[in-house]
Amino acid sequence: MIKNIFIKLFLVIIFFSCKKENISSSNGNTSGNGSGVTITPSTATSWNGIFNVGKFYTITGGTITTFYNVTVNLFKIPQPFPGLSGLKIDSVKLNGIPLMFDPMSDSSYTDTSGFSSGIQPPIVYPYTYKVINTANSYLPSFTYTENGPFPTVTGYIAWPDTIIKSVGANISLVGAVNADQITINIHGGVYQASKTLVPPYPAIVNFSQADLSSIDTSIHSSIEVVLIKIDNKKVNGKPVMFGMGLNVTKNIPIK
Repeated sequence: MIKNIFIKLFLVIIFFSCKKENISSSNGNTSGNGSGVTITPSTATSWNGIFNVGKFYTITGGTITTFYNVTVNLFKIPQPFPGLSGLKIDSVKLNGIPLMFDPMSDSSYTDTSGFSSGIQPPIVYPYTYKVINTANSYLPSFTYTENGPFPTVTGYIAWPDTIIKSVGANISLVGAVNADQITINIHGGVYQASKTLVPPYPAIVNFSQADLSSIDTSIHSSIEVVLIKIDNKKVNGKPVMFGMGLNVTKNIPIK
């Protein structure tokens, strides 16, 4: 069991926002490699490095747009995100493309190189991180290849186009695979109704009238489903977590 620090993958700088849940991770689905570096499965609950790739679908008026986001956080001591002991190293690359150190953070390398803007090509498996660190011993230099696949769900094609609070809503999770955890959020203004699930997943998740009672119908509203997959590893004995996920958001009216 490991703590899931990822519920939303999907701020511009942070792949996931913070919420801690105990979930199972699928450690054997990816592979790592590096010169003189040993990479093995782990059950750590805090890390020297957190590497995240997210895939985003946004549905508005029947049109689906897709983008990707990459965020890496590095720490001097193993700890869950957000960190208080950030680490800066020589470089971090994904598929040979440099990630940029965020000057507003003491630990983050963020996607300023064009993945989310579409300047760079879509991120598909397998993809490879390359970390170069010659300045300290907190994390070794290494390469790591994710073989995937991303979490996926197909049930969004059946999500409602409108939600009536007094009736409730059924959210389809048909086709949900490769996820260690799924969180469903129904947003309305500053309020949201949320449910978090771990496998096995039901085909339908119901939100009752009571679940939706606090939703604000006067402001932007949406259905959001976040699927998280966690690959927990040790790199030369240092705990490192590789995360990957899918966020599907459908913008709809709630009445």
